[in-house]
Amino acid sequence: MIPLGYEKVHCINVYLEPKPTESVIKRRQRIVQIVDDILSQHKDARIVVGGDINREMDTLNKELLVRGFTQALEPGTPTHKLGNHLD
Repeated sequence: MIPLGYEKVHCINVYLEPKPTESVIKRRQRIVQIVDDILSQHKDARIVVGGDINREMDTLNKELLVRGFTQALEPGTPTHKLGNHLD
């Protein structure tokens, strides 16, 4: 958690390998569970989820959007010199 003045921000840093294995899927589900746990304790919590999410990005986005999250960049916005998208 990072204190910003009187506000606290929960930061979740993620790395999910590009290959969609059972372990990667379970870790993506765990991220959502952690978000739900924080929101159950603090309904107005500020939470930032970032990192290298690879192929799970679309699925994780959908799961977080229904919880009131917004994506910082438009989907498909290139943020890497090779034209790809860094999560």
